[in-house]
This record gives sequence, structure tokens and C-alpha cells, in this order.
Amino acid sequence: MQPITISLDKETHKLAKDKTNFSAWVRGQLRSERNQMPIRKIIAQLEKDLELSQKSSDLFYKLLIEEREKGERKE
Repeated sequence: MQPITISLDKETHKLAKDKTNFSAWVRGQLRSERNQMPIRKIIAQLEKDLELSQKSSDLFYKLLIEEREKGERKE
């Protein structure tokens, strides 16, 4: 294991002392954060896809209305 020194204030020092194995807890927190990163990227991509889908739907609707109005003018 590679040692890393961190600085804690009074409050976080007390919280750290309450952990039975602070180092293991920190490692777990770091791994948890690492594991969530791909999910954030997937969610960001899904949000972009949804936005594109909504824009496409709006455009299709607009074209549909324009075609309907053209057909009504011809009658």
C-alpha cells in the first residue's frame, strides 16, 4: 500500500476516529466514487439523446402541421 497523508479539521478528525478502520473506509469511498463515474457519463449521454429526440419530435410535428395546412389551402 502507498501511504498518503491527509489533513483533517477538528470535526472530520472526530468522525475519522469513530471509524474502526478509517483507511479501509477511505479506500471504499474512493472506489465507490470511481465506480459511479461511468454511470454519470451514461446518464449525461442519455440526457443528450433525449434532448435530440425531443428536438426531432418537435421538428416532425412542425413539418406535419405545415403539410396539413398546405393540404387545407389546396381544398
